Amino acid sequence: MSEITILVPIERPTALENANPQSISLPGQDLWLNPVTNVHIIPAKLDLDRFKVAVARTAARYPPVAGRLIREGDTWRIDLVNAPIPVIVASGANLKTSVDPASPTFPFPNDWIIQEQSDVRPYISLPENKFFLRGEGTEPLVIIKLTQWETKTAIGVTWQHTLGDAKTMLDFTLTLSTLYENLDAEEDRLPLAPSFYRHAFPYPFSPPCTSLSEGYLWRMPHLAQDYPAATLMQVYAKGEESTEVVRLRFTAASMERMLKDLGDVDPDDKGLKLNVHNAFSAYLVSVLNHSLEKPARRIVNIVSYRAPPKFLKNDTPFAPFAHPAGLSNSMLAMISDPMPDADLRNPLSIAKHIRRHIKLARDPEFLEKFFTLGGFFMAKSANAGKDGRYHCFQLDEGDLTLNSNYGFNFNDAHFGFPGKTRLHTAWTTTNYFRIFTANPPSGEDVSVAHDADVTFKILSASKGKFLSIVKKDHGDVIMDFEGKADAESQERSRLYH
Repeated sequence: MSEITILVPIERPTALENANPQSISLPGQDLWLNPVTNVHIIPAKLDLDRFKVAVARTAARYPPVAGRLIREGDTWRIDLVNAPIPVIVASGANLKTSVDPASPTFPFPNDWIIQEQSDVRPYISLPENKFFLRGEGTEPLVIIKLTQWETKTAIGVTWQHTLGDAKTMLDFTLTLSTLYENLDAEEDRLPLAPSFYRHAFPYPFSPPCTSLSEGYLWRMPHLAQDYPAATLMQVYAKGEESTEVVRLRFTAASMERMLKDLGDVDPDDKGLKLNVHNAFSAYLVSVLNHSLEKPARRIVNIVSYRAPPKFLKNDTPFAPFAHPAGLSNSMLAMISDPMPDADLRNPLSIAKHIRRHIKLARDPEFLEKFFTLGGFFMAKSANAGKDGRYHCFQLDEGDLTLNSNYGFNFNDAHFGFPGKTRLHTAWTTTNYFRIFTANPPSGEDVSVAHDADVTFKILSASKGKFLSIVKKDHGDVIMDFEGKADAESQERSRLYH
């Protein structure tokens, strides 16, 4: 498959043209050194010249994407060098794939969001085929790959995680989409203008003070333990032995019923307002616990702590690290208190447990202490020798993870084709629920429904019971599952998320 690389110059002046210094210091909590990779499928061949202008203008609004990651000793920064953005253009005409070109899901085998890494890999580009960046200052932080057919385009975006989290990546992609539609789009049509402030929590402690460690260390086992890259692969492989991938699609109506079925919250908890997503998450946890021989007692909820956008409009105060449009990793992965035996399979109890911990994860005082310690561990791992050490989200038996992007829709970045685009990405692991707004069924408008797409890995021995319960409870659920993954396919998909 022939391809060319176009270096798109960033438009000047940028949003940080007069910044001093021309760099952004990275605190420990931003040292996620892996990429995030998404593929957007558009039902048309994009206009390349127009797309390049949109890239140049989007980069000017988000100038760190044209920067370079620099490590000096134990400090990290993004230098604002205004480097061109690499756009790789490939022809899909000679692409070897087993998917029928006439299929409505082409070039992917189906319309599930989480795909095998082997199916995603042809449509993305990693910098010099590196996975983890080490701060040499030579690699781009964003790479865009366009694979084009006569009536379709795959837009692969490789986003260095130090730039920011999934919400930040979505805002960047939404801006690119909006400017592609209208190169002179008004400000009110674009996502909020980003804030480039990175908050340095009290740091460093070497070693962390005892009281802080005792109070918070147990909440971050995924940060306190780290591994060399090669060992990390082995840890994931061991944790995924005898597991299978399960994919589920729930209708918006089913999810509304889940909230209704919870009933009223106890008077003592009347300050705890449950929503559809809390109810849905609790349902998944309760069914998993009905299915596992050893139920999950603790939940890692990956939570955004950004303030709502309305806070800006209403001049409502918010913590300095919680800007609604912060170009940063404004998310927290925190393990919960263990649930008592009586609550392990009770959806209402689980929903309240989830909601309490989400509220805690957004408390400014708690965040200060959590990231004082968490940032220390992340920096310690990033600075471990030449190659660094890395964190594992394969938790102990009895723990599970909820990683949800259901609160926003990546298909809002539709490049002029609302309701007709699809998002694909890769990676999950054992008892790790990845939740998205589902891709629209072929020929239907995405606004018709707000269905949920769920993918996770489950022990093979528990899969049948899990699916049986879900099917009995929700006859309209769509299911897809795979057999035990072989070692090669596990290795291909290990690190991507």
